[in-house]
Amino acid sequence: MKEKKLIAFDLYDTCLAFQQDHLSYKKLFYDLGISDRKHELKHALLTCPKHVEDIILDMFPHLTVQAYLERHYFDVQSELDSVQLFPETLSTLLALRDK
Repeated sequence: MKEKKLIAFDLYDTCLAFQQDHLSYKKLFYDLGISDRKHELKHALLTCPKHVEDIILDMFPHLTVQAYLERHYFDVQSELDSVQLFPETLSTLLALRDK
């Protein structure tokens, strides 16, 4: 049997469980009223090395985003605080490491 070089996981709903119902970036898009360009913005946020404020201001120079971003960062922290490992995650990862 060939040695496994890489095992990849989708962290969301595979290794980690979020206790909150919403995702902060979706709320930010909604609050800013930019749902018509959300796919373009999501792509930029995932691929561009710029900071989130710079990306949003480049794409939407007419928006005043500071108050929205402050709320967004609070929501992100709440989201991070709600993350829990699924009960079987550690034992599965340890078993895979040992193979």
